[in-house]
Amino acid sequence: MLCLAPGLTAGQGTKSVPVQSCLQKAVVQTLIAGHAKFEAEYVHFQERCSTILSHTWGSDLEEITLRDVEQGNIDKSGAGSAKLWGCCEQARMDGSKYVWVDTCCINKSDLVELSEAINSMLRWYKKASVCYAYLSDVPSNQNPRDDSSHFRASRWFERGWTLQELLAPERLVFYSSDWRPLGTKTQLSAVIESITGIPRLFLKGINDLRSASVAQRMAWAAQRDTKRKEDLAYCLLGIFGITMPMLYGEGGSQAFVRLQKEIMRDTKDHSMLAWGLGGRGSSANGMTRSTATGFLAAAPSDFTNSRSIVPRDQSARYLDALEISGGSLSVSLSLTEASDATIGLLNCGPEDDTRYAVGIPLTKVVLGESDTYIRPVGYPSVLRPVTTSDGLRKRIHVENGTRLSSQGSEQLRWIYEDDNFAEIHLELVEVVPHSSWDKERAVLLSALQPNGSSAHPIIIRLQHAENHSQDFILVLGVEQRGAYIEACPSLAICSRDASLEGLAEKLPHVTRKASSMKAASNGFLNLQVMTEPMPGRSMFNIRPEAMLYPPDVTIDITNELQKPHRTLEIEEILHREERWAELEQIDYDEETYELKRICGQRPLLWASENGHIEMVRLLLDHGINVATANNGNRTPLVAALEKGHGVVAHLLLATILQVYLNPMGEHKMRFEGKDMHTALSYATDARYDIVVQLLLENSQRQSLKGSVELNEDQMIEYANKRVESNPVLKRFFKNQSNYVQDMLKRLSAFDGTPLAALKEQIVTISAHQQVIYCDSQLWSRLCHAYDQFHSSSMRHEGRWQVQRELIKRIAMITAYILPKEEGVALRFINQDVDSSANLPLNRISQIIDPMSSSFTDGRRIGTSLRSKILEPLVYSKLQNLKRPLLITVMTDGEPNGEENDEFVNAIVECGYKLEAAGMPRESVKFIIGRIGPVKRAARFLEGLRNDYRISRVANVTKDRLDEKFKSMRDTDPDELDPWLVETLFSPLKDREEI
Repeated sequence: MLCLAPGLTAGQGTKSVPVQSCLQKAVVQTLIAGHAKFEAEYVHFQERCSTILSHTWGSDLEEITLRDVEQGNIDKSGAGSAKLWGCCEQARMDGSKYVWVDTCCINKSDLVELSEAINSMLRWYKKASVCYAYLSDVPSNQNPRDDSSHFRASRWFERGWTLQELLAPERLVFYSSDWRPLGTKTQLSAVIESITGIPRLFLKGINDLRSASVAQRMAWAAQRDTKRKEDLAYCLLGIFGITMPMLYGEGGSQAFVRLQKEIMRDTKDHSMLAWGLGGRGSSANGMTRSTATGFLAAAPSDFTNSRSIVPRDQSARYLDALEISGGSLSVSLSLTEASDATIGLLNCGPEDDTRYAVGIPLTKVVLGESDTYIRPVGYPSVLRPVTTSDGLRKRIHVENGTRLSSQGSEQLRWIYEDDNFAEIHLELVEVVPHSSWDKERAVLLSALQPNGSSAHPIIIRLQHAENHSQDFILVLGVEQRGAYIEACPSLAICSRDASLEGLAEKLPHVTRKASSMKAASNGFLNLQVMTEPMPGRSMFNIRPEAMLYPPDVTIDITNELQKPHRTLEIEEILHREERWAELEQIDYDEETYELKRICGQRPLLWASENGHIEMVRLLLDHGINVATANNGNRTPLVAALEKGHGVVAHLLLATILQVYLNPMGEHKMRFEGKDMHTALSYATDARYDIVVQLLLENSQRQSLKGSVELNEDQMIEYANKRVESNPVLKRFFKNQSNYVQDMLKRLSAFDGTPLAALKEQIVTISAHQQVIYCDSQLWSRLCHAYDQFHSSSMRHEGRWQVQRELIKRIAMITAYILPKEEGVALRFINQDVDSSANLPLNRISQIIDPMSSSFTDGRRIGTSLRSKILEPLVYSKLQNLKRPLLITVMTDGEPNGEENDEFVNAIVECGYKLEAAGMPRESVKFIIGRIGPVKRAARFLEGLRNDYRISRVANVTKDRLDEKFKSMRDTDPDELDPWLVETLFSPLKDREEI
C-alpha cells in the first residue's frame, strides 16, 4: 500500500512518501528551485495507523499520479495538486502517520498491483484511522443540513467508488472545497440517509454490512456511476466481500455478470434475483426498461426498486443454494401461473410487508413437462401475495441469455435481393424509418424490443413499372412466440401520392385491415410476399412472387390515411368488438373524413345509448362538446340513463360539471325543464344515487347563481374550503390565506373573457410553481436528415415558432395573478438558460426569441429533469418548499444518450424523496405533451401514458400541443386559452373527479 508518511523507513510491503518532513522540504524546494519533489520507498502497512482520502477524480491531466510523485511534479495546475497538499497538511495537523491517496498511491500501469488494490480497497478504508471525504463542489459557508446546501447535491454521492468509501471507515470526516470540516459521517447520518437511501444503522456501522440483503446493497449503487463502465461492477467487490480479476475492456455488462456469478457462489439470498421489480398489482406483461435478459441483471440500476427486499424464511428447507452450471441456474421456487407467463416466487420480499413475496417471470423453453425455463426479456419482477400453496417448491433450471443494451441491442435483419423485385418489375423506392435501410447491403435493420417485438415496424414502398399503378405497401414486424421470433408481414396498396410518414403515424389503425395479408393486387401485378426465417434467431429473407390470379381481398389504405385519429380509433374499437353492422353504417364527412354518424346517430349519443364506456371516454378525451352532441332534444346523458347505463351517465355528468361549471356557479349549459326532470327521474328509478346527487347539486348551484352573485368573502371562503379538501394545497397554503386572497382579487381581470368560467382552475394552477421544460432539439440529427429529405424544414421552423408562442402563453396565464416578484421557471433539455425560478414574461421573451432549435446527438430528458429541475427546485428545498410544482414537459422525441427509463425513474425517485420528507407525492406533478409529428415521440408518450408508476402524478396529453395550439389560434381563438387552462389543470384534478 503506497502511502505518504512523515519518515523514510526501509523494508518490504507498502510504498511510502514522507508527509511532514518531506512536505516541508517540498515547500522549501518550491521557494528556492521552483519545484517540489517526493521520495518514496516501501514500508510495512500497520493496521489502524493511517489516514485515507476519499474524493472524486477530476481531469486525468490535473490529478497527481505515482509518476508525478516520483518525478517531483506535484505542483501541476488544476485541482489535483491543491487536493494533495490540503490532504497532507490536514494529516500533518492531525498527527497521522500515513496518508493514502488513490491517484498517486497505485501504480496503474502494473495490472497486478491495480487488481490487488481494487480487491483490497474496502479493507484499507475500514482499517484506516480516519477517512477524509473531500467534496470539491461544496463551499464551507453552508450548513450541510440545509435543504438547499451544495452538500446534498455533491457529485461525491453519485460516484460508484465512493459507496464503499462511505460505508467502510469507522470514522469519516467531510471537508469542503477549502479543506474546512463539515462534520463526520455519524453527525450527518440523517442527511446522508436522505441523500443515499442507506439506513443510518449501516452508515454508523451498528449493522454489519453483510446483514443487508444483496438486493439492498445493489439498490444503494443503483443511482451511481463510474467513468469506466467496468468499474460499476469492480467498485462493488468490497461491498459483497468478493475478489476477482480486473478485465478492463470486457464491458460493463460482462463485468457485472461476473460479479453476480461470484456472489452466487457465496450466498443463498434469493434477493439477488429480485431485479427489474415493478410493484404490487403490476402485471407479468408490464414492460420494464431493464436491458437484461436471462436470470442475471445488466446493471445495479436494475435493482432501483428493490431497496426494501430482504430474505424470508431462513429454515433449512428454503436455503437451497443458487447453483450455476453450464450457463443455467438451478433453484427451488414455488410456481404460479399468470396470464402469459409462469411466476416463480422467490424466498424474499418487502421488509415492511411479509404478506408479499417477489415473483420473477418465467417461460418454458420447450412446451411440455420440461423443467427448463428462460426469464423472458422485458417482463418485470412483481410482488405477489404469499399463499399456503406457495410452500410447494420445485427445483427448476433457468437458462441465461445474451445481453442486450440500448447501444448494442440484438438486431432484427430483413434480407432482400433487388433482382427478385426487378424480375417482376418492382422497385423498392422508400423505407420508413429511412435509417433502417442499408441500401448498399440490401438489408433492413431494426432493434428487438425486450418483449421480442421489433422496436419499430419497417414500412416499405414497392413501385411497379406501370406509371399509373398504385404502389404496394409492405409492413414488416415480428412477434414473440415462446422463445422464438415469428415474422408478421402485412401487404396493402395505396396511392402514389400517399405519404409514408403519415402512414407511420397512423400505422396501428391503418394497417389493421391489412393485418396478416400477404398478398395484394394493384390491377397490373398480383403480388405475394413471403418472409422466410434464416439461420439465426432474428433474420428473415423477403421473397416476392407474382401470382397468376389476384387474391380474394386486397386492402387499399389510401382512404384510411385521410381519416383523422379519432375516426380511426373509433373504427378500431368497433372492429375489435366485431361490430360489423355498425362499421357498415358509418357516415363520414366527404372532405375531412371525420366520423359524423353511427347508425344515423351522432357518435357520442350512439355510444351513450349503447353503454359503450370505452368509446364515450375516447370521445370525451378528444373534446367532443357534450352540450351540442344532441339529437333533437335527447341528450347523451338522458339516453344513457334511459337505457340503464349508470356508469356512462356518471362519466358524462362528471365531465359536464367539470368542464362547464366553475366555482362561482357559472354555466355554459344548463339542465332545465324536461331534460332535468327526465334525467333525474331515470336516475332515481334506477337508484343511481351518485348521479342523483350530482344532478341535485347542479340544480341547487343554478338556483343559487340565478339569485345571488358571490362577493369577495364568499369567494375566499370557497377557496379556503377548496384548500382544506385538497391534501397538497392544504400542506402548502393552510396558513397562507393572504397569498390565496391576493390571487383571488386578481381574478376579476378575467371577467368578460373566455377564461371567466375557469377561475377555480386558474387559481389551482397558479398556486403551483410553474416549470416549463422544453425540447430545443425539435428533431434529432437522424430525423433532421430525414426531414430535409422530405423538404420539410419550413414545417420544422414553424413548429419551433409555435412552441415559442406556447411557452409565452403558458407563462402569461399562469403568472398573471401571482405577486409581481414571482414568475415561472424555464428549462430546456438540450440548452442552459437563465436558471431563475421566477422569470417574468419579458425575460422569457428575451430568452426564447433569439433561440433556434438545436440538432444535438443527445436528448437526456430524464438526466436534465433531475439536474436542472428536481435537484435545484425540489430536493434542495425539501424542508422549506413553499409551493407545489407543476412541470409542463414538451418533447419532440424519445430519450437519447441515457437509459430509456431515466425519465420515469426521475419522476418515481421524486415521489419517494417527497414522501421521505413528509410531503404528499403529488406535491410535484407533470403535464407531458408532444411537439411535432415524430412517431418515436408518440410511442414514447404512449409508453408514459400507460406506465402505472407515474400515473398518480403525471398526465400525458393525446393532443399534439403545437398542432392543437396552432389550429385553435388560427380558427377558434376564443377557445385557445380555455383549452390551455384545461390542459394544464388535467394533472391537478382531484382523483375522485377523474
